Amino acid sequence: MTSHGKSFAGILFVGAGTGLAVGRESVYDAASDSEPAGYRRERLLMVPLFVELRWRFPEVGHVDLYMISRLGADFGLRRAHSIDACGSLGGGIGIGRIALTIAYDYMRRSGMFTVGAMVCF
Repeated sequence: MTSHGKSFAGILFVGAGTGLAVGRESVYDAASDSEPAGYRRERLLMVPLFVELRWRFPEVGHVDLYMISRLGADFGLRRAHSIDACGSLGGGIGIGRIALTIAYDYMRRSGMFTVGAMVCF
């Protein structure tokens, strides 16, 4: 994922971003004449579009602490009708231009904890 925006007073970053998410999801198929009802696994290919807010806390030595939140929509590339809300809430620690984040990401009506790395310019 990538986000671009503006930093205000070195405390608040406001930006917009996009990315590419690849994975698998369980899809429910209703019963038909030839097959019983059940779940099947389907590959996902999604493009999320989101607004990002990042709050930086006062520095502790050379370490930056911050909170990150994202809100937007993800668009499924395999099925035209698959548009869903997405969001993220987490925190991170940065040293210089490199930062590590831990966040709870919500996409496609399910959530997961993620660990990521960022390079800030």
